Amino acid sequence: FFDPNTFLYFEENILFKKTQKRGWNNYLITSIKCIHLGAKTISSVTRIPTETGFNSKRYYMKHYSEIATWKFQLFDLSLHFAIIIAKMQKAIWRLFRNNRK
Repeated sequence: FFDPNTFLYFEENILFKKTQKRGWNNYLITSIKCIHLGAKTISSVTRIPTETGFNSKRYYMKHYSEIATWKFQLFDLSLHFAIIIAKMQKAIWRLFRNNRK
């Protein structure tokens, strides 16, 4: 049931929408434990949202949120500004790190 148009972000939201649409129930089982072996996917150093996250959010909002078209267009415009700001933050962070060495 994973949507191939998203990666890493909003996958759970889409799964919820798909199960809800089918009338299925979701359950949270707190007694199960999972150990994640392997490398990290997201860098925890900068904590700046990645473009991948923005793209997944945009896809979710467009295809699953059921908002009016004009609201989505306004959201999409704001997302483009957020991507530009995130890229600027990453560039500034790199400059900061390089100047500390």
